[in-house]
Amino acid sequence: METTVTRKGQVTIPRTPRTASGLKPRDRRHVALYGDRDIPRRADAAILAGYGSVTPPQPPEDLRRVREEVERAIAAEVAAETVPSQ
Repeated sequence: METTVTRKGQVTIPRTPRTASGLKPRDRRHVALYGDRDIPRRADAAILAGYGSVTPPQPPEDLRRVREEVERAIAAEVAAETVPSQ
């Protein structure tokens, strides 16, 4: 397949290879040069490249437990507001 480079250096990837490789708008591609050939491949996300490189100072929160505590606190607050005064 053939494509043209625009004055801005942009290249349109034809539909068939774009669909076959699962490319979507805003996907990043890495182009490597091998002799006189350029080979595009999917670019790794920068955020994933650093995954696991920083040790957290404490273990992550158990979000289920945090949510249950918040729900209990809200329920207690609502119950206190709805008790009729004598």
